[in-house]
Amino acid sequence: MVNIPNSSPNKIPSNFAILVDGNLRSGLSILLAAAPLLPMINTATADSPLGWIHSGDPSAYTIDKYSFELSGAILKVNETIDFLNFREDLLAGQQKLIGDSGDLDGERLEVHFGITDDLALFYTNQQQEFAIDLGPLSSVKLVDISKSLNTDMETAGLKWIFWRGGLLNSDNKFSAAALEISRSSNKTADFDLTVSEITTNGLTISFLNNATFSVADLQDESWKSRLIYTWPFPVLANSTATVWGGYGESDATAGSTSDIVSVTIKNFFEQQFKTSEEYYFAGANLNWALAPRLALALSYEYIHINATEFTRNPDPPRNGLPGFLTQPPLAISGNHTFSGSLAYWLSPRLNLRLSGNYYSNQYAGILPHFNNPLSASFANEPYGFIGLQLGIKF
Repeated sequence: MVNIPNSSPNKIPSNFAILVDGNLRSGLSILLAAAPLLPMINTATADSPLGWIHSGDPSAYTIDKYSFELSGAILKVNETIDFLNFREDLLAGQQKLIGDSGDLDGERLEVHFGITDDLALFYTNQQQEFAIDLGPLSSVKLVDISKSLNTDMETAGLKWIFWRGGLLNSDNKFSAAALEISRSSNKTADFDLTVSEITTNGLTISFLNNATFSVADLQDESWKSRLIYTWPFPVLANSTATVWGGYGESDATAGSTSDIVSVTIKNFFEQQFKTSEEYYFAGANLNWALAPRLALALSYEYIHINATEFTRNPDPPRNGLPGFLTQPPLAISGNHTFSGSLAYWLSPRLNLRLSGNYYSNQYAGILPHFNNPLSASFANEPYGFIGLQLGIKF
């Protein structure tokens, strides 16, 4: 979110942004081809302050009536781009992880549409590959193994402004209170291990045609609601502040299975996990226009996991299963999350934004099924990534 003060030489309404990498690259080409038509498009009277970017915006403001905003970003962590050394610390604290573990390649798409002056819909989709490179596994003779947890994250919801104040202010800044309700669905592809033999309870089982074991059914669904209040922040010129609080619930599943033909052996390795959580969260945000074309946004949110219900089938797990298939979920009570972004308007219709995200406990309360048998051993490790977004006003 970016609030450009009215002293800017160009009045900059809400932006239109699109991903510049991955599957959405062709979309950017279409937009650039249509650039000569942009001056012909009339912008509506701003419902939110001038220059506001709604992507990732936690404020009570909504997009203008009948307006449409599409934003996108690339997300990255690797050996060169290691946000606050979280990747290095993750590897240092886990003997099981080696190589490129902790690397992240992701793409994020976000859409906002204003139905009325007070009601807006939003949708986000994030696709990411979180690298996992396991060290030697003494219990198996490995033939092949997946290299990452590939996750598709979707969220859809609405934001309704039920109160406004300061509407007559000449600087176009006003206070607002809103209710936001959203539903999320996240799913990770199976993580497969292909082996030629496995040792359990001192017995070695060899497979003539190899066997594939999978950590499967990695998915969760959740909903949450929050109350939001935003007001012009008097301490800093050209700034706004936001506070919010809310409640949510989630249900996550995971399991282990195999393609072994023998029913007896196959059943030995199969198990299912279910985790239900309820949580409260509260946060605050500062949005500050440092200069006419430069804006800074800082946010903090604490997610408190109030109650967790975990079941597994069979319970207890069968003796002799490899350790990486029997990890229970970690008892994580909360997650401190921080995010920040710096946006610069290259022109009245083009902006660039650099952002960073930090989680004290991986994706606890955000991506519940990551606390699964495969990744539970490091689900309580801090993690973060950076993002780069290109925005085009439309």
